[in-house]
Amino acid sequence: PIGAAMTDYALESNGGSVVLTTASDDNYPGENIVDGKESTFWMTTGLYPHEFIISLEERQQISKVKLWSSHVRKLTVEKCESSSCDRFEKVFEVELQDKPNRLQTESQQCNFKAKFVKFIIGSGWDDFCSINKVSLT
Repeated sequence: PIGAAMTDYALESNGGSVVLTTASDDNYPGENIVDGKESTFWMTTGLYPHEFIISLEERQQISKVKLWSSHVRKLTVEKCESSSCDRFEKVFEVELQDKPNRLQTESQQCNFKAKFVKFIIGSGWDDFCSINKVSLT
């Protein structure tokens, strides 16, 4: 039906999980990226680049990638169709504008199949950045 909600494959409740992060802080774990809340987040720990990988329950067709974050400057998104998570291909690269005191929201229409989606933060507007939420529909 027109206007029907699209399934967000990144959500933990739909089988999405964060299988790798390049920064670890018990207060801001990678799982916060897929909990569906904008109020929780994963925090980087200084020097760039940083990356995280989201595993989907099964290979899915993705038409939109949306990211809620703070202080991310250069972002690259890559996909992997195989279940072995060994070969990634670039989907898009974008430079985000900084939004002091509020979340950045970046939305990209795309068309790809993936079992894993890798997000690479190449640079930031600050020493640290946060990823609050990712949506893959």
